[in-house]
Amino acid sequence: MGSNPAKRTTFPPSGVDRSPRCAACFDWQLPEITFGERINMKNIVAINLDETANQRIFADGSKRTVAVLASVAVGRGEYLPGWKWSEHARTQTGKSSEAHVGYVIQGQMVIQGADGEEVLVGPGDAFEAQPGHDAWVVGNEACIALDFEHLDQ
Repeated sequence: MGSNPAKRTTFPPSGVDRSPRCAACFDWQLPEITFGERINMKNIVAINLDETANQRIFADGSKRTVAVLASVAVGRGEYLPGWKWSEHARTQTGKSSEAHVGYVIQGQMVIQGADGEEVLVGPGDAFEAQPGHDAWVVGNEACIALDFEHLDQ
C-alpha cells in the first residue's frame, strides 16, 4: 500500500489509537459534501442525496431525488401512502416505467409486472422490475426505497 496517506483505506490509519478518548482520532478531516456539490476525485465521486438539487416532487407530495455518479445513478424515493406510479409519475413524465433495481428501506410497496404478476416488497427487500411495471404504496406508512441505474460510459 505504501506510505502515501491519500492511498490509505483504513480510518483512522494504522498506528493511531482507535479509542474514543484519543484526540488524534478527531484530527482526521475527510472531505465533506455541501449543498449540490459533487466531490469528484480521480477514482471517487460522492454526492449527498439529502442536498442534491436533482429532485422531482410528484402531485401528491411524494418525491424522488437522484445523484448521478460516474457509472450509476442512485435514486431515493419517498413515496407517501396512496402513491401509485401510473397515477402520480406517469402523468408527469408521459413515459412508461423503466427497468429498476432497488432496495426498500421503510414501508411497503406492491410492484406489478407488465404481465400482471404482483410482488409485495418491504424493508430489507432488494428487487428488480422490468420496463412496463407499475408500483404503489401499501398501508399508512411512506415507502422509502433506493434504486440504481447503470449508466453507459
